[in-house]
Amino acid sequence: MARLIQTRHSYFAEVKAWFAVGRGRLVLLLLVVFVVAAFWLEMFIGKPFRQSSATSLRQQSYRKTNRRATAKTTTTTTSTAGIGSLEIGRNVLGPDYKSYDHVGTASPRAYCEAKPGHLKGLVPVVKEVPEYRRLEPFFLHIKPGGRWWPSHCLARHRVAVIVPYRDRERNLRVFLHHMHQFLRKQELDYGIYIIEQSGKGDFNRAKLLNVGYEVSKTMHDYNCFIFHDVDLLPENDQSIYACQENPYHLSRCLDIYKYEPSYPTIFGGVSALTQAQMEKVNGFSNVFWGWGGEDDDMSTRVRYSGYTLMHANCTIGRYVAMTHEAQSPSQRRHRLIRRSFFRIYKDGLSSLKYRVLDIVFKKLYTHVMVDLFQHTAPK
Repeated sequence: MARLIQTRHSYFAEVKAWFAVGRGRLVLLLLVVFVVAAFWLEMFIGKPFRQSSATSLRQQSYRKTNRRATAKTTTTTTSTAGIGSLEIGRNVLGPDYKSYDHVGTASPRAYCEAKPGHLKGLVPVVKEVPEYRRLEPFFLHIKPGGRWWPSHCLARHRVAVIVPYRDRERNLRVFLHHMHQFLRKQELDYGIYIIEQSGKGDFNRAKLLNVGYEVSKTMHDYNCFIFHDVDLLPENDQSIYACQENPYHLSRCLDIYKYEPSYPTIFGGVSALTQAQMEKVNGFSNVFWGWGGEDDDMSTRVRYSGYTLMHANCTIGRYVAMTHEAQSPSQRRHRLIRRSFFRIYKDGLSSLKYRVLDIVFKKLYTHVMVDLFQHTAPK
């Protein structure tokens, strides 16, 4: 009897042990099944759902941004009192350029032609244009701030046209009328920035160009910066406004000089540099107050930095020079030019001081009013 009871106890112990091991195995098996199922759901259901949701959100965000950009008035104003720096968000006028193949298009767009087929060469230059209120309706396609980009293809060049300015209202109207037509035909993604010096002190063209460079690069992902006098108008639409492997001088031959090429080291009027080139030469000099000298100084910087000056030939580098009141030349320019080598790395972007007084996104251009602190400049 005792043996029978012991046998039964042993039997129940074995069954109990078997069930304990079985439950452990079952729990382990269920855990493995759960992990596999969760992985399967994540890969084949969760990820596509999240992507679909994200796309939907981007589409909604883009549509809202587009509506806000469309609803903007012709003029938008931003003020800042920063010295030598700006806190301006990129692409303040609309959707980010980098989303050029906007969500919702059937397929990504191809790049525009390197030289569009509709460029014909010499174009007429109109020197009499109406007032702004009558001029602006002809450019309804231009975005606030003087921005434009092609809708049918992806622009090869993102160009900031930077214009130093003061008291040239008539020249400016003619310039804007001509340049918007000229640049659009080249299928560029571009913006025009008019950098105006406040006050009545001596004009500093080069320092304004430095300011224009610093301001414009915060607003958009430009890959080329065109530094452009307001009184020069290109005559040949095959002169592509784009940067080259070396700093590029575009305004080689002017009508007032019977289209004869200027001296080989000239770098004034209209020139093009990439951001890397501008940083390497430390921008323009800040010390040329009054007329003349800053372009020769820049030529020295370019060559000293290891670049070769590139010039447009006189077939495409033809420009009309508009008349304006003559300016008195700087008495210090020759002495400053002689010492250009010694100032390259301590005078330029690295020493730039200014205060942006106002930024206005007008219909045909971005207007930047700036204080250059002439009262603090060395005599």
